[in-house]
Amino acid sequence: MISRGAREREAEIFQLLEKSYPNMPRRLLESLFRHRFDPQRCLYIAQDGKVIATLQMTIAQMRFRGYCLEVACFDQIATAPDYRRRHKMRELLQAANDEASHNQLFSLMYVMNPRLFERYGFKTVHTSKRYLLAGEECRRNSCANVRDKADSEQMSALYQRFISRFDGCFLRDAAYYDDLLQRVSKGSEHLCFYYENDTLMGYCLYLIEHQEVRVIEIVYLDSRSLKQMLSYVAQKVNGVLLVVSKAEKIERIFPFAIPRREAYLMARLNNIALFNKLYNCNVRHAADAFELLHKPMWNHHL
Repeated sequence: MISRGAREREAEIFQLLEKSYPNMPRRLLESLFRHRFDPQRCLYIAQDGKVIATLQMTIAQMRFRGYCLEVACFDQIATAPDYRRRHKMRELLQAANDEASHNQLFSLMYVMNPRLFERYGFKTVHTSKRYLLAGEECRRNSCANVRDKADSEQMSALYQRFISRFDGCFLRDAAYYDDLLQRVSKGSEHLCFYYENDTLMGYCLYLIEHQEVRVIEIVYLDSRSLKQMLSYVAQKVNGVLLVVSKAEKIERIFPFAIPRREAYLMARLNNIALFNKLYNCNVRHAADAFELLHKPMWNHHL
């Protein structure tokens, strides 16, 4: 039986995620869980006196070809090892899809194995690129214009300029960045900021783990801001792990960088008739819908 109201199960659900994502740094998992966990939107199945499967739903606003669409994001999906192959994930996804079908035009999820989710109506609509940059190479650039302070209004204004180059982006405002700054102040993540003439031109959210920096998100307006922020975060580490959209050509700046495909963004179009009416088109599924975008896609869910 699928349940909600997971506040009293919070610690148990986190322990299940820990077991299910052993390769994710614990501090990153803790930070993401604190940020996204919503007991009223967390679906879970309890059996034998314990939580054996869970799925977190979050709601976001996404810009899609001139419209602001409300979308459902599914993540933190996990099933206890002893209860796998018993269709628990299918039960959760069917319940989440049913709810989203009545309220949101798209459902989204980031996955590493898309084939597992195609049976539920999801289509791959975007892939990201992963780079592992040598710390020494990053440090060849100056970081003189990088600081460790900014405010939410500056970050929001920068983000609006950055996403004007893209489509399929989540909408954010100053309140979003207020929450992010508070989250960083209490957690293990870090932020740095690149300025030119007191104008914020870039920010980088990152985590340091075992002599390696994991860049969680980097927003920048030119290559200078990108290079200086990466130099700053690489000062005391051996490598920098960076994940960006497929439209960003990091290898032009770091010639020895070799991109590898990282996460896949999958989408499910919950109301095909409504979408076709809204955009005056005739798509059959989510992949067709995302082909309509005229700009490169940048879609990062924090």
